[in-house]
Amino acid sequence: MHRLLFLTLALLGTVATAFPADDQNTCAERQGEQSIAACTRVISSGQIEGNDLATIYALRGTTYRNSGDYEHAIADFTQTIELLQKSAPADVVASAYVTRASAYSLKDDLKSALADYRSALALDMRNEQAAEGIRRTEAALTASTPLPSATTPVAVGAPSGLLQTVPLAPNIEAPHEPLPAEVPIDPEILRLVETHPFFTNAPSVLVGEYSVENLSNYTFNGVSGTTKLNNKTSVRWLRQGLVEEETIDQSVTSSAAGNSRMTGRTSSVSVVNGLISLGYNRVGTSRFSGNNPITVMAKEKLLSIYNMHGRIFPVEIGNRFSYDAKYQSLSSGQPSDEKSQASSCEISKKYEAKAFHPKLSGAAYLLTCDLRIVYKINKAANINYQWKILFFETLGVWISTDPAFPRERIVQTNFDNNISAISTLKSFALAR
Repeated sequence: MHRLLFLTLALLGTVATAFPADDQNTCAERQGEQSIAACTRVISSGQIEGNDLATIYALRGTTYRNSGDYEHAIADFTQTIELLQKSAPADVVASAYVTRASAYSLKDDLKSALADYRSALALDMRNEQAAEGIRRTEAALTASTPLPSATTPVAVGAPSGLLQTVPLAPNIEAPHEPLPAEVPIDPEILRLVETHPFFTNAPSVLVGEYSVENLSNYTFNGVSGTTKLNNKTSVRWLRQGLVEEETIDQSVTSSAAGNSRMTGRTSSVSVVNGLISLGYNRVGTSRFSGNNPITVMAKEKLLSIYNMHGRIFPVEIGNRFSYDAKYQSLSSGQPSDEKSQASSCEISKKYEAKAFHPKLSGAAYLLTCDLRIVYKINKAANINYQWKILFFETLGVWISTDPAFPRERIVQTNFDNNISAISTLKSFALAR
């Protein structure tokens, strides 16, 4: 039995004193026109409200559904949801979404049913009916909707020789690859990001690798210096919206105080085509002015993500979204810490992608996020800053890089006025 129906029957006693037992009992029977009329008299009286009123709407909606009148059933279940959202526990509201989803399914409106099942699971991650509804409805949609055809993408490297523009990314079927053991993901987190509407509609990921060069000038404690950083990132599309990235970084810093070199390898898994990290592991070495190399490591794991609002995909100018997340953080020489991150973001500008690389076509969308980072232990590391990154629709991923044609500085993180940096997308290759 749906928890909503169980609660509905239990709550009938709370409205018994306001109405004749005949109307109450007839409404609860959920049998045909007499039950519908009895429920309607209770609703029209105006003498009940809140969860009591939600109870009656749920009973009448169930009667409509059993009678095959799905339009009226959906309307009543919608009233139930709106009333329960004001004061009922989250798992009860989730059950109301499941109930309305069943009516949508009977009406053959599978997309609306899927949206309700996802809303239910977001409210109550233990709701097995919602999880099963998602699996069943997604399978039905896949079986009834032919997948668009797509040609195998052509690999493209650094600009050289004959210029070949990459076409816009086709919408191809997402893979279902196993997740890397190196970056463990909590099963409940995985289920949330694969089903919650906030993370849906992610487009195809077609890039296989890309390289970015960052040049920066800085002044620290009166000493000026220059750093050149090269990142080469390999991308593996795991599932819709989920990507694994492995980045090899090499940096050289020169200053009057001496020279240093750093190398590192970072493995990460992210959702929303690489925008929101689910976790990463990084191991690297640093060497300063001929001293022995020092090994450094850092790792993070997403513990929870919540308060998701707005829309990310499809990417359009004016899209706004926000979310809160908590990570477990560990780095060399520091105790394990918990990091809370509040993010408020907007798609603020649209560029032609060829401004970043001559072989790119389509658009690149600039995302601007205001971030607030708070650590539970290392409070000295707390910071508020603005972060910028671009979504390339030809590649299907987010990359932090600046336009090269003409040159413009747009993605530098704005929390240190003593650094001036510019990034360049040096090369990329599409996956085969």
